[in-house]
Formats: sequence, C-alpha cells, structure tokens
Amino acid sequence: MAVPNPQTWSSVMVTVATMNTEVRDVLNFLLDPPRARLYLTGSQSILNNTPTLIAWTGEYTDSRNGHSTVTNNTDLTIAENGDYRVTVTAPWADNATGRRALTIRVLHANATTTDYSGDSKSPGAAAAFTNVASRTIPMVAGDKLQIRAFQTSGGTLNLSTATDDGVGLEVLWVSKT
Repeated sequence: MAVPNPQTWSSVMVTVATMNTEVRDVLNFLLDPPRARLYLTGSQSILNNTPTLIAWTGEYTDSRNGHSTVTNNTDLTIAENGDYRVTVTAPWADNATGRRALTIRVLHANATTTDYSGDSKSPGAAAAFTNVASRTIPMVAGDKLQIRAFQTSGGTLNLSTATDDGVGLEVLWVSKT
C-alpha cells in the first residue's frame, strides 16, 4: 500500500470512491504502517577490526516482505517512501578489551551509500555488554537497510543471543518525508 496523499475537500467531491481513497485507505495505512522486527536465531561471530554485516536469520514481523531469512539476509528492502525509525540492539559476549560499534547503513536505490554512525563504546569490564543505536532516517522505496557490527577485542567475538532481548533490528515508518 502506497503512502497516502490526502486531498483538500470541497462539497462536490464527496463520493464513495473518494471517501474510500481519502479516508479508508489513509486509516488502513496508518493502522498497518511499514515495519519489520528482525533478530538472530543464533550467535554471529564478528572478526577483530573487521566491519561485519549482521545476518538476520529470524523475523517477528515484516509487513511489506522486505526481508528474507535465506537470501541476502543482511538486507531489509524499504517498500514505501518516508522517514523510518531504525533501532538496533546488539549484546556481545563477555570481554573487556577494545571497542564495540554499530553502523546503520543505507544502500540507496540511486546506487549511493550512507553510513549513520551508531553506538560505539568500550565495555569497561568483562561482563555482558550491549550496543544500542537508534535514529530516524529518510528512505525511499528500493533502499536497502543494513547493520554493521565492529569490534576491537583482539580476537573473534560473538554477538550474543543469550540475553532476553538478543540481537534485534526494529524498523518503523513514522512519517512522509
């Protein structure tokens, strides 16, 4: 369903067809906006000092069928133009060394790429540590959304699914651009 573009009304314009297009369809879109909630079904290893795309192997919801858990599972294809709220959560295995970072990447339909810096922190202690990145990003139909994880622990480190929240990506259409 395309993003609605309501018209200005005059008394001669009220018909069943225009009411369906201008009222019913707008409400249906707002009650069921484009959204996706993806997650990891198991741990994913992230090599030291190597940006790595997170492979989303599970879906809670994908209202516009923009993701596959098998083919190109690192990508979420945007179906409608608009501003999207993108939130990613990435718990790491215990390790106190180095930094952990997330980058939100958009591969635009016009063949350009934009990286949005996400959460970058040092754990400080050898305990469970979670990166969280969240921002509103304008996107158009055909853009592909990816999340890159990065760490500098000195060795391979896993993204952990052992916490209640696990590794997750939530994307929600919030407004027209």
